[in-house]
Amino acid sequence: MAKKEFYLIRRRDRLTRDVKGRLKPTFYCRWYDGAGKPHLESTRETSKTRAERWMHKKLREPRRKALDSFRFGPFAEPWWAPNCPYCEGKIARGTPITMGYRKVRRSWLENHVLPRFKDLRLSEISTRMIEAWVMDLRKGGELSATTVNHVLRTLKIMLAEACRLGYLSVDPSRSVRQLRETPGERGILTPDEIRRLFAEKKISKVWDGDFRHYALNLAAASCGLRLGEVLGLTIQYVHPDFLEIERAWGQVDGLQDPKWHKSRLVPLPSRTSTALQRVISESLYKEPGDMLFYGERRERPIAHQVVLRRFYAALESIGIDEKARQKRGIVFHSHRHAFNTFCRGKVPDELLRAVVGHADERMTERYFHPGVEAIRELAKVQERLLGDAKG
Repeated sequence: MAKKEFYLIRRRDRLTRDVKGRLKPTFYCRWYDGAGKPHLESTRETSKTRAERWMHKKLREPRRKALDSFRFGPFAEPWWAPNCPYCEGKIARGTPITMGYRKVRRSWLENHVLPRFKDLRLSEISTRMIEAWVMDLRKGGELSATTVNHVLRTLKIMLAEACRLGYLSVDPSRSVRQLRETPGERGILTPDEIRRLFAEKKISKVWDGDFRHYALNLAAASCGLRLGEVLGLTIQYVHPDFLEIERAWGQVDGLQDPKWHKSRLVPLPSRTSTALQRVISESLYKEPGDMLFYGERRERPIAHQVVLRRFYAALESIGIDEKARQKRGIVFHSHRHAFNTFCRGKVPDELLRAVVGHADERMTERYFHPGVEAIRELAKVQERLLGDAKG
């Protein structure tokens, strides 16, 4: 049986005056230190309740002193690393945390949080100090408001956990508000530009004859896929008239669940289906688990940066140079924006959300489960988006 922290002993041979000046038996306390060694000490109290309160305070003092001297640097050491207790606890409770997410958080911690707070005791960090730090990050001009908010969120998560675990009695970051964000407008290609980009007779000119990059971008544009979802496609999930989005490729974590951890079905317009079937037929690797758009190895897809360079080069070939692309805010994700823009209003919103994997209108999505037959309605709209194959 485990020993109690302490035992109270009422000694009648040791008298102490109470609050009214009367002599009464004194409570002594037998307690055990960290090594299990017993100690006997007078509480100088005649009331059992006050004696217990005195002893609890005495036992807390060493821990309180230790906590008061605990510095942010040692506290932050395991955070966002592979052995991070916070991350492992979240995963054990059903919240997936990828290595990519940890890598980004760790970078913000090392580059922006630790330089300011590393040598401070946790108990020294104040709301005023955090507020001044946030303003300094923004005034430097090197970080956008969005990035500063991400950095602040990193510190907030850590201090909230420190409070939950008893290292702090109050979270000093709780009342620090985020900065106002003004994200840049995401640009999209016009229908005419989309048709010129994917004109089959121009593949040799626009895509430098690289059919796989043409097909990869065609799938993203005509199906509203994220880059990681296109790269995460394996042969087993490519069907003649639809795709199964079961996995996505992360640059750090490799194959992982798609965003929001929810798989979905996406209809394939005929041109895209034909292109993907050609990719499969010409592939060096044809096992069900092989990557559709494999890179240097069959188990890894084409690198993100290679995909982006080829996409930007294709844009230049249809008249959108680097300066124009940046001014218009066109990126690979613009394929997805264009798809959503074109399809919105032409099919029911709940169908569009289910196909593109948006988490908005959660209750509507929760009770809407389209099958292959339902999503074929969207294929007609996809065909119109691509236009004439000959272009």
